[in-house]
Amino acid sequence: MTAEILERADRRALKAGAAIREALAAGDTRKALNAAILAVQAAAKQLREDRPADGALTDAEIAGNLWVTAARLQAHRPGRPPGCPRVPRAEDLQRVFEQAVVKALGEGEGNE
Repeated sequence: MTAEILERADRRALKAGAAIREALAAGDTRKALNAAILAVQAAAKQLREDRPADGALTDAEIAGNLWVTAARLQAHRPGRPPGCPRVPRAEDLQRVFEQAVVKALGEGEGNE
């Protein structure tokens, strides 16, 4: 049962990742961000349905993390890929996205 749940979660994440990459390829960063937010909301909803107690705690963690992100966003300076012009190109946006994914996955390795 757990393996099946993880496989479904992986498929949903792949679909969200594809939507994000597609939006970035078109230079539509707002659409990419909205696709990521929708993916988080959908995953949280599924977790609440599957495991209500864990879902509630996870919602609280996500809310705290997003609040800190929002509070720090004004002072945030994104990493700029080498050779990136002042106005980033689609390939620059995709590169920054991929680097953020790799970094986040690397930081989460010990949490399993």
